Amino acid sequence: MSVNPVVKKETIRIAIGCTALSAVMVVIFALCGHFDWPVLWGALLGTAYAIVNFFLMAYTMQKSAESTHTQAKTKIQVSYTLRTLLMLAVGVMGMVLPCFNWLAVLLPFIFPSITIYIMHILKIADLPKKQDAPVEEDGRENTNQ
Repeated sequence: MSVNPVVKKETIRIAIGCTALSAVMVVIFALCGHFDWPVLWGALLGTAYAIVNFFLMAYTMQKSAESTHTQAKTKIQVSYTLRTLLMLAVGVMGMVLPCFNWLAVLLPFIFPSITIYIMHILKIADLPKKQDAPVEEDGRENTNQ
């Protein structure tokens, strides 16, 4: 299993963002007077799932890029279904087992999206670089794009 360096790099960024947002969530629980062990365990479970889910999605995209269109489509669909079932299992586990606070389990599921949004605002994400504008015959840049 060879993981593309871009997948590793982005997964690390997501992990840092999710962990930071989970820490903020736990602090908010504490400030509201609702901090207890189930909140901490729930935050750990939800954050771990969010990071694993992102990695699996990115890895699937990497492997799909190396496949034919039909194979890629199948891989992506199977991955999506399995990741959704895993999310359901983690969510139900977080709501049913008393050792987890259900809200602390479920909130981290949206942390990767928030992290990506923050990275985009701060221009941290690896966005495609703008290509140089084509040069007209007289040496001026063509700005009519």
